[in-house]
Amino acid sequence: MKNLDVFRCPSNGDAWSTNGYASVPGDETNLLYPKAQWLAISYGYNRSFFNEGVPPCWYGQPMARPRYEAEISDASSLVLLLETRWSFPDLGDWFIPLRGPDSDSQGPFQSYNGACNWLFADLHAKHLKPDAICRMNGWSENYPDFTNGCALLDQEAPAYK
Repeated sequence: MKNLDVFRCPSNGDAWSTNGYASVPGDETNLLYPKAQWLAISYGYNRSFFNEGVPPCWYGQPMARPRYEAEISDASSLVLLLETRWSFPDLGDWFIPLRGPDSDSQGPFQSYNGACNWLFADLHAKHLKPDAICRMNGWSENYPDFTNGCALLDQEAPAYK
């Protein structure tokens, strides 16, 4: 890649933030690479569905594994990527009650005019509020979601209301 800035949204002022959780700015794995290869974090994948630890931890399977394409029944309603204010490359619905690094009014997901940009598994994008993602089961589709972050919508940041 010639320019690593493709991983950073120009309007995300928190892309290099540690948010108090990582020892270096941007991606929590930056310390594993030379400084010239460090990445900012503006985008994260949907860990509620796509994390390799979900099948063994939540479904009792013996080994970590990627998701199979056949496990996606409605790619048009399943979140694949989202914009983030946190220094993690993966987020899930359990982030809903958390706040962004700059104020108690902002949420963990980068927002524009009260809603967020979401890329779905069929690769279309939509500008929606987090509660709309919950209503469409966009975090985990028809699979169990043991973190149940959507039950905490009453605690979401004012930026999304």
